[in-house]
Amino acid sequence: MATPLVISPASLPPLPPKAPVVLLDATFLFQPTPADRDPKLDFYARHLAGARFWSLKDVSEPDERFKLQFPSPERFAAAASAAGIEEDSWVIVYDSEGSFSAPRTVFTFLAFGHRRVSILDGGLPAALDAGFPLETGPVAPPTPTSYPVPTLQPGFVAPFPAVLDLAEHPSASARVVDARDRSRFAAGHMANSANVPWRELLRRVDRKGDAWEEWKVEGEDGTYSALPSPEDVDGKLVEALGAEGAAGVKDGSVTVTNSCGGGLSAAILWLSLRRDGIKSQLYDEVSHPQLPRSPQSWQGWTERQAPVEKS
Repeated sequence: MATPLVISPASLPPLPPKAPVVLLDATFLFQPTPADRDPKLDFYARHLAGARFWSLKDVSEPDERFKLQFPSPERFAAAASAAGIEEDSWVIVYDSEGSFSAPRTVFTFLAFGHRRVSILDGGLPAALDAGFPLETGPVAPPTPTSYPVPTLQPGFVAPFPAVLDLAEHPSASARVVDARDRSRFAAGHMANSANVPWRELLRRVDRKGDAWEEWKVEGEDGTYSALPSPEDVDGKLVEALGAEGAAGVKDGSVTVTNSCGGGLSAAILWLSLRRDGIKSQLYDEVSHPQLPRSPQSWQGWTERQAPVEKS
């Protein structure tokens, strides 16, 4: 039976999970409030029963300029081993914001060929609303495994030269879609790219009942994010690419390379497309012998003084 890419709390196995299920909290806080809010401390304050913390910052390839570099195969294997993950583990990923940073981790597992991985749509807040148990405090380290060094799968990561070619030689059959906010996109974007802002793509869901009041941490409001409906994705594609371009994306005649400011929000669009059966790539930093090293997304694009447009 195929592993579903997206599951709801109703499809969660009983918690705490038993092998081969591994539940990962992959929360990463973008512009947190307060500024010193730490996702690992939030994890200690409350997490789904049996979850393990997956530090997106620590898994990413170290770089002084960029926070979320795509990891090398060796670094990914070391992180998976430390998290007690086997090749056949069913990895279920969530985050405390709803569906914000978890897509990046799901993308990384699939890009490295781990077939059994799912995102919990709505994350911790949705599971809390559904009555799933939470725990507090540090978690005992899992028994380490020996996860093999994987091979980066084709069709997931688009390096700088490939994206530069799309900018310099525009084609109706290959589009770059930028997930940054409209104001940032208008101030400057890759030549010949379109805009699907991640904040407008995700749904906002009201938190329910007294459970959130009991478990909330400083900086959280009364809503959380969830993945868009297929209809919402279709509408955003039509808005960005026109009806013909959107139809081409759906039937595979138009390829999509997703970009953003630093590697997080592009993965939201990537996952939303993938759930609907549409394969696309992320423009990202990668440390791999078959691909040239290049800084990630918009940050790296501007550093290289590549073609920029304003709107």
